[in-house]
Amino acid sequence: PKSISAGAHEALDRLRRGNQRFLRGEHHPIHSGEVPDPFAIVVGGAEVRVRIEQIFDAAPGDLIVQRSFGTIAGRVGATLFDSIEYSVVRFGL
Repeated sequence: PKSISAGAHEALDRLRRGNQRFLRGEHHPIHSGEVPDPFAIVVGGAEVRVRIEQIFDAAPGDLIVQRSFGTIAGRVGATLFDSIEYSVVRFGL
């Protein structure tokens, strides 16, 4: 199996901790000020009624959220794939 980079491991841990806070009904207050670069890309179903950022207790700008109807994984050259590819290139994720 491929090893996970330190940055990816840190992002996954951060998402996991945020999700645990969400499940406990806790959350961090949203701070005003400069919006940071995102640390992760999350693909979620369009039918999910909860904000993806809320599920991971993420502040504005922490995540790039791409919604997909019917949980379609996407095809090379299609909108979902291109959107994710752009985010990877733009933010170095």
